[in-house]
Amino acid sequence: GRDSSRAVEFALDFDTMTATKVWEFTPSPAFEMFCCGDIHELDNGNRLMVFGGYSSVNYEGNLVAEADADGELVAWWEIKYDDRFLYRAVPVTGLEGERYIAKTNFLGSGPG
Repeated sequence: GRDSSRAVEFALDFDTMTATKVWEFTPSPAFEMFCCGDIHELDNGNRLMVFGGYSSVNYEGNLVAEADADGELVAWWEIKYDDRFLYRAVPVTGLEGERYIAKTNFLGSGPG
């Protein structure tokens, strides 16, 4: 098996029956979630992803991440929801006028 959960996009060519990897995001540090992933491409080319299920590292909830077109982390959120697994992330522009303040690394321990 792999040492980390990841999000991958493939281009499918049905004429040649081949799949070519065109985009990937692998979190750093690596972790494994055993189920419930989802990904959406945003209007700006970034991807919004959810990594659901229990983590192999010390997270108490599900992880939602946004990565840019180069696969670099833009933002992430840990969401605990009554010991339930998230399986879908739906992009929204905001609920009450929130705005992005600062980037942190994936563990949230400071500027990334």
